Amino acid sequence: MDPDPNAFIRCFRLPQFGTSLSDSEFDAHGEPVRHRRSRGKSRAGCDKCKERRVKCDEKRPSCWNCTKLRLHCGFLKDANVAVVTNLQSESAPVSFHLSDHLFRQFGQQESASTPFSFNPSSKLFSQFGQAQDNVNALTAPVSNGIYPPLNMSHMQLFHHFATVTSGTLVFGRHLWEEKVLPSAFKHEYLMHALLFMAASHLRHLQPHNSCHRMAELEHFSQVIPAFSAALLGPITEDNIYALPACSLLILQYAWACPELNNRDVNDAVDFGFGSLIGLYSGMRSLSLSLLTIRDQYLHSIMFHRPIFAIKRYSEGTSVVAELEEFFTHCCKCPEWCGTGDQNFDTRMEAAQRLLPILAALKLGERELEKSDVMQDIPRYLFVLPLVSSEQYGHLVRNNDEASLVILLYYFALVRRLLSGKYWWMRERSAHLCEWLLTRLGDKCERCVGWAREISAGQPIS
Repeated sequence: MDPDPNAFIRCFRLPQFGTSLSDSEFDAHGEPVRHRRSRGKSRAGCDKCKERRVKCDEKRPSCWNCTKLRLHCGFLKDANVAVVTNLQSESAPVSFHLSDHLFRQFGQQESASTPFSFNPSSKLFSQFGQAQDNVNALTAPVSNGIYPPLNMSHMQLFHHFATVTSGTLVFGRHLWEEKVLPSAFKHEYLMHALLFMAASHLRHLQPHNSCHRMAELEHFSQVIPAFSAALLGPITEDNIYALPACSLLILQYAWACPELNNRDVNDAVDFGFGSLIGLYSGMRSLSLSLLTIRDQYLHSIMFHRPIFAIKRYSEGTSVVAELEEFFTHCCKCPEWCGTGDQNFDTRMEAAQRLLPILAALKLGERELEKSDVMQDIPRYLFVLPLVSSEQYGHLVRNNDEASLVILLYYFALVRRLLSGKYWWMRERSAHLCEWLLTRLGDKCERCVGWAREISAGQPIS
C-alpha cells in the first residue's frame, strides 16, 4: 500500500496552540496555502489624495501624486504653518505696518539685525509698477490657483533674494534685479526657484534653523514639474529670461547640494561631478534655443567671453611658459595610470583652459583680487564645464589619472577664489578637492603639490 504523500509534511507541522489545521490549508502538492495578511488602512494621507480616493505615499513636504499633478499638497499647508510659526518666534520678528505710506515702500525695516527685515530701495521695487499693484500681486496666486497665495514667509524669502542672494550668483546683480525679478511675477516656476535659492542661502547662513530647510524643500518640490512643463512649450519674448534664469538657479542649487554622503566610490563622477555635467548639458541646449529670439541684452551676456580679459592680465609674463611646461609634465607623467600620447592633446586642451587663471593667481593673489579681472573669473570658472570636450569627459569617467589631476586644479581654483562670496560652490569644491587628493595620493608630488597649496589657501610657491 502506498504511503500517504502528506504524512511526511504533517509530522513537521508546528504546534498551533489551540488552533486546528485542516487539509484544506495545504494544496495538492502538500505546500501550505498562503493567506493574504490583513493590513490596517493608513489615515495619514494628504487631503488631495483622500478626495481623489487614491493611495498617498505620505512623503513630505509634498506627496508624489500632488507633485506629479501640480496640486497643492495638504502636507505643504502643515509645513508652511510650521515655517511661519518658527519665523515669528525669532528674537527679531518682522513687522509690517499696513498703511498706504508703508505699502508704497513695500514694508519698513524694523531691525537691522534680522535678515528678514524689509527696507528695499524704491529703485528695486519701482520696476513692478504701482505700489498697490505690487501688493495685489503678492497677495494673489502667482498663476492660476495651483499654488496658494504668497504669504509672509514667501515675501521674506523674496526680499532676501532681491537684496542679498542675488549678489552671490554669477552674471551679476543687474541681470537678476532688472530682468529676472520682474519675470518671477509672471512665471510661477521662476518664483519658486527664487524662493528655494533664498531658503538655501538662509540655511547656509543659519544651519541650526530647521525652518529654512523646510521652506527650501517646499519650493523646490514645486519647481521641477512646472519648469519641465514650461520647457515643452515655445520660447517667446515673454519667457526668454524666465527659462534660462530658472535653469541657472537649478544648476547653482545643485552645486550647493552635493549629497556626498557615500564616501565609498571609485570615480569622480559618482562622487558628485556627474550630476553637474548633466545639468550643464541641459543648459547648453537651452542656450542654443535662445539664439532664435532677438534680445540685445541677453545676447550680450551670452556672447561675452571673459577669457580674453583674463589672458591679457598675464600676457607677456614668464609665468605662462612655466605653466605650459608644468602641465605638459602632468599630462605625460608616467606615475599616472592610463597616461599615453594618444590622449595627450585632449588633456592639454583641458589644462590650457585653466592656465590663464593659474597664471594670474601666481602673479599675486592680492593684486588679482583688486583687479577688474576678478569680475570675469567667477563666470569663466562656472561655465567652464560647458566648453569641456566630450573626449575629456570620457577620460574623467574612466578614471584617467592625468585627467583627474587637471580636474583637481579646477576645483582647487574654485575653492580658493570663489568659495568665499559664492557660498553655493564651497561645499562641493572642498569635497572634490579632498577626494581627488586622496584618490591620486602621493605618486607625483610635483603634479599635485601645487593643487594642495591652492586648495588649502596656503601661499603659492
